[in-house]
Order: sequence, then C-alpha cells, then structure tokens
Amino acid sequence: MNHLLITGVPGVGKTTVVQKALEQLSGVPAAGFVTEEVRKDGRRIGFDVISLGGERAPLARVGGGGGGGGARRPMVGQYAVDVASFERVALPALSARAAGGHRLLVLDEIGKMELLSSRFQSAVRAALDPAAGVTLVATIPVAGGRPQSGLLAQLRARSDARLLEVTRENRAAAVGEVVRFVRDRLARSSES
Repeated sequence: MNHLLITGVPGVGKTTVVQKALEQLSGVPAAGFVTEEVRKDGRRIGFDVISLGGERAPLARVGGGGGGGGARRPMVGQYAVDVASFERVALPALSARAAGGHRLLVLDEIGKMELLSSRFQSAVRAALDPAAGVTLVATIPVAGGRPQSGLLAQLRARSDARLLEVTRENRAAAVGEVVRFVRDRLARSSES
C-alpha cells in the first residue's frame, strides 16, 4: 500500500490523529495542509486551511456566502466556502511537495469544501501518479449511505490505498498506525 486514507464520522478526531502523527514524524520532510476549526465564544464559526509550512487562510465561515466584491461563495451546509483563499494555501502546498522532493503528502481533508476546487482535484490526481513517487496520508469523509463519486470514489477504489476508519475506541491507537504506515512506506520506497 502506498497511500493511507483516514475516515470516520465528523468530530471523531481525524484531524487530531493526523496532527499527533505529524508531531511524531517531525523529522520526515512533508508537504500539504491541515484544516482547523475556528471558534468564537465557544461556537464553531468556520474552518481555516494551514499549510505544513505555516501559511494560514480561511476555508469557510458561517454566513450568507457573500464574498469580496459582491461575489457569492458556494455553500456547504451553513458554511460559505472561500475557494480562492483555499487555493492560495493548498495549491502551493501540493507543488511544494514536488519542488522540495518531499515524498510524504498530507491532506487534511479531502472533503466537500475542498472538492469545490477543480484545480485542487487536478493537483491531487497529479500527485497520485505513480511516477510522482509520493505517499499520501489524507482524511476523507465517511462514505455514509449514499454512493460517492468523483475524486473520493476514485481514492476509495485505489488498490494501492489502505483505508483506516477512526472511531472513539481506536483513535489513540490510530496515531501509532499512521506513524508506522508512513515510516514503513518511506523505508520501502527508499530501498527501491
């Protein structure tokens, strides 16, 4: 398996698993991004995207979708998604992998909001080309009862990807599983 897809119900701790694994893999060169909740007065008001290099931008905010210049932003549930802001951080993070020779690409998350960017979808597909030599660790939404299509369905169908479902019961152990997967995969790829 070359890639690890981490799934689970919303709020189960997928992002926390990725962040804790990255802490334990601190010496491993990696590119990519994580998403983080933004809270105000104890209430979630949105999400930010943060590159592994530390660049941060808004991904989505609770609101009516009105953007700068009167442009309407696409909505996912109650959140207005700032696709341009997401692309400003996420796309360079994906190209940093290629430019820096990083073999580990971390994408938290590949979800409805992120998939509003066709440029992001194209960049993910390019990064997964076997010639790119990348190991992907990504969080994806739980499949639920309805069939998934597009990039998420393609990711789930990959024969070179392992699916790890995070639950409340296994989330502490999941950190170790991610760390072992990455170390084993990078050791195997350096031998070839």
